[in-house]
Amino acid sequence: MTPRLGGPNSAGLSVMDSRLGAIASRQGGVFTSAQAQSCGYSREAVRHRVRAGQWCRLGRGIFGLAPSDSSDAAALARAAWTALVAHRDAVVGFGVAAQLHGLATFRPIPGIQLVRSATPGRTPGRRGTPILVAALPGDQTSEPAGVPATSMARTAADIARCGSLRDGVVVLDSALQLRCRRSEIDAVVASCAGWPGARALKRAWSIADEGAESPLESLAHVLQAETGVPRPLTQVSMFDGQGFIGRVDDYWPDHATVGESDGMLKYDDPTALRAEKLRQERLEQAGLQVVRVTYSDVTRRLAATARRYHEAFERGRLRLAWRPLALETSASPPQVGLEAR
Repeated sequence: MTPRLGGPNSAGLSVMDSRLGAIASRQGGVFTSAQAQSCGYSREAVRHRVRAGQWCRLGRGIFGLAPSDSSDAAALARAAWTALVAHRDAVVGFGVAAQLHGLATFRPIPGIQLVRSATPGRTPGRRGTPILVAALPGDQTSEPAGVPATSMARTAADIARCGSLRDGVVVLDSALQLRCRRSEIDAVVASCAGWPGARALKRAWSIADEGAESPLESLAHVLQAETGVPRPLTQVSMFDGQGFIGRVDDYWPDHATVGESDGMLKYDDPTALRAEKLRQERLEQAGLQVVRVTYSDVTRRLAATARRYHEAFERGRLRLAWRPLALETSASPPQVGLEAR
């Protein structure tokens, strides 16, 4: 069968034999020289198509269709597939898997790293791509954006095992926010018992909270855990005699204190700044202490920030000793679930 050449779209599958087109379609538009040769293309035919701009060389013995989509997401998927076609029994893990799933991370995780089940007689890593060899049950893999990868729960767990406490809590909280089931992460944590980094994973998982809606809130919870600040309720709605005040990030009812994690960009709008000041005024009128923390507070000024929490708790306890709070509260559904576990 003679491979077809040409077609109205040089980036489309019409520039190749249907058999190779089917292979490339399954692999995100990426294929190997061996696959091309198995479909009847000589080495010269491959070189001709590269020179003509119909195909592009992605690595040694790895090719792809000329890209028609220049988005970051498309480039990420192509880079992942370029690594995967050289390691057919592996899946993408860690940083790239996190990006494919849409997970937030504390810091960028550079490079592509693959994960492969332990197989006797195989050696990890070739073509410069690091490979983690570990147990990889089928329920811990998925295909975000059509790319074989570790599941969201396994991705978050691996990052937590191999990173800092901040890395772990941020990515685990992000998984929970993306509706990854707690039971699924529980199962992955249990399956990693005895692995390198298992204790770090367990520690991060003990701090993770469905109510942390941003990495900054996750980092505040890490600081609280590391400095002896009691665990708060999260995303609690506050009501006074005028009605709904707002939903606070953290709340310590026994200390009449709320905590707010401030991403300062939201205050670029003067209207938002005024509304936030009025909101805080109503919280304080109801008898609450308010502690606001920024990124620098929870990553650099740890001792000073912990002291601010404890000083607010002392003021709050004194307030409660002579007058009850003039407000009602309602925990968010995720927090209700957290209290129940």
